Amino acid sequence: VERLVSGELSALHTLYRMERTVSPDAVALSLTSPAALGALAAVLHTAATDEDAGLPATYAAALIARTLADANGVHVAWRHGVWIRALAKQLLSAAAHEESLCAELRALEPMLLPPLLLK
Repeated sequence: VERLVSGELSALHTLYRMERTVSPDAVALSLTSPAALGALAAVLHTAATDEDAGLPATYAAALIARTLADANGVHVAWRHGVWIRALAKQLLSAAAHEESLCAELRALEPMLLPPLLLK
């Protein structure tokens, strides 16, 4: 996660490829910090302006989904769901040419809505 926060995109691939563990998932647990989520959001945001950012952004969206699907995901969605949802909606239109990214972004919506209704 430190590599990701410092801007190393290869960390995305490493985290994405790590096998899921029994809940709590070690990767998901390590990505619950505001700094890690912010780094993932920054990678996602580049997909709106950089056509070559499709694969890293897809990894970032998948890692956010993995974090939300874990046991601590409801807390993460309750705490950060508003901006994650807004970013996902913004990127759906901006990165429409990236089918795999859009599929990952659409998968975030059902994970975010229930906790946001609790606010």
